[in-house]
Amino acid sequence: MENRSIPPYQILKGSKSFIEPHISGHSAGSYYYMYTGYNSTYSQAHGTVNLKKIQFDNKNLRNAYISFGMYGYNGTPIDFGLMNTGSGWKGYYYVPKLGAEKDWWEDSEGVNNADSVTFDIGFHATNQDIVTGYFEFKDSTGKAIKKVYKEINIAGTGIFEKVNGKAVCRFYRFVSLIPKRGNPDNNKDGSYLIDVDFSALQLYSKTENKYVSWDMRSGSTVEQAFIVKPDNINFGTYALSGMGIVDSTTISYR
Repeated sequence: MENRSIPPYQILKGSKSFIEPHISGHSAGSYYYMYTGYNSTYSQAHGTVNLKKIQFDNKNLRNAYISFGMYGYNGTPIDFGLMNTGSGWKGYYYVPKLGAEKDWWEDSEGVNNADSVTFDIGFHATNQDIVTGYFEFKDSTGKAIKKVYKEINIAGTGIFEKVNGKAVCRFYRFVSLIPKRGNPDNNKDGSYLIDVDFSALQLYSKTENKYVSWDMRSGSTVEQAFIVKPDNINFGTYALSGMGIVDSTTISYR
């Protein structure tokens, strides 16, 4: 078996035993991850990102990701969120279980003129074999300037175990700035992704029939959280009136 080294990391919440298997083999770039526990309670993840505040320069060397995701019992992830290769923020998903040519989607055009984006990721309301993503880019007045809706059919993939007819998963979110394919991981290449602020973070609880808080200061909804390569990434939280607790991430290779 290949011996994969584990890059430096810092546990924000949870245990070392979870961190090491997750990040072995994923040593390129810096990133932040947060996970719920395994459950069948939550069906949707919701959040808003202040795009206007973000400072981003990839030097054409790295791709940025601001994403939600859903993790199955068999270790298969579904990444569903935003990416920026240098030409604007756009929706994407990555589902390795679907196989080549079906595992990746990204929107055809990026958005450069939005102040914020709100996105919702989760199970379809009436069909747990479909995962949905909805992105709404807004201007400074709150008016929608672009809406994107995407469905992923996961029927027959076995990604999620079902207990009493309910799919079991871990919701997660992450922020990363990783080298483009073929580029080395140079910690001084000058690229940066500054002030990625997640606000209004919520999960929809099927048992309570309402949204509950999902920020890092929340108790039961956050089980594991960590950052990789702490010398290049900072994470913190702060309160924002009307938006709850904000999770803020900065990654810099300067």
